[in-house]
Amino acid sequence: MIIWLFLLFTMLPVLEIAVLIRVGSWLGFWETLGIMIAMGFIGAWLAKREGRRAFFEIQAAAARGQMPANEILEGFMIFLGGLLMVTPGFITDVVGLLFVFPPTRKLALHVMKRVIGRRIVFQTMVYRPQHPNESFRRESVQMRDVTPKPAKSGGPEESPV
Repeated sequence: MIIWLFLLFTMLPVLEIAVLIRVGSWLGFWETLGIMIAMGFIGAWLAKREGRRAFFEIQAAAARGQMPANEILEGFMIFLGGLLMVTPGFITDVVGLLFVFPPTRKLALHVMKRVIGRRIVFQTMVYRPQHPNESFRRESVQMRDVTPKPAKSGGPEESPV
């Protein structure tokens, strides 16, 4: 975790400055500045539009009595993408656009769920007395995806009648 924070707060700004200098020398100062300002406005507009849509999807899922887990994750990704797009720099703009733009957000959401799913550890307190003096003990339980998989077509549960 420390390495990721180090890379985020030291190497990313260095890379952003290097890219800004390269693009500025290729396009010119004013054009580079204009692109950065335009990306900030586009990012804010797109994040607002997609964030509003995600908010209504969260409300609709809750109204149906479903847990809006995917909708909440999408909302978080939209927020993060909008934040990255408002941050000055081309690298953060590209990553932010990937999080805000709906087709690439779906792909990023799928990848994020797989990465998070492998690392989640559920902490709980359980009552399992082993000795007379022991009442509660902390256990870590690895969470697994237990959602039912769709049945394959042509199986024994389907008949061609």
